Amino acid sequence: GAARPTLVDRVLDVGCGSGNGALHAARTGARVVAIDPAERLLEVARSRAAEARLPIEFVRGDAISIPANDASFDAVLSVFAVIFAPDADQAAAEMLRVLAPGGRVVLTSWVPRGAIAEASRILYGAMPQKAPPRAAPRWGEEAFVRELFESRGGSVEIESDTLVFEA
Repeated sequence: GAARPTLVDRVLDVGCGSGNGALHAARTGARVVAIDPAERLLEVARSRAAEARLPIEFVRGDAISIPANDASFDAVLSVFAVIFAPDADQAAAEMLRVLAPGGRVVLTSWVPRGAIAEASRILYGAMPQKAPPRAAPRWGEEAFVRELFESRGGSVEIESDTLVFEA
């Protein structure tokens, strides 16, 4: 959607998980590299890409130290992934570092209030506590996202939508 890849786009999927974003971008004809810190998820994503016969390069890596050269991608996307990076400032800086001039970063996050936030609160409350709770990711706060990217020279457009989960 928002990343609008075309045949000449080089796309990086940060925190690719099982590969949904990378697979979508590759189906449009984009040249895709996908990174994730979890080798098991990369294995699942590789298998899905092979089954779909999509030439995606999967690399172990994370958002705070992206294993790529400066300005090497036309689009950087992250589907509910970079929001869990331990250092949001560093993750934003890294995404912008690997982005080519005129490119775009597209990411998804849930908002601080809503069904996902409430489910997370209930789940966390039911778990035995061994350490103080980590602060919730702030990527769903418009002012926070604007500061992360605009302070580094980026411009920010925010679209709100609803994601329906069915079971």
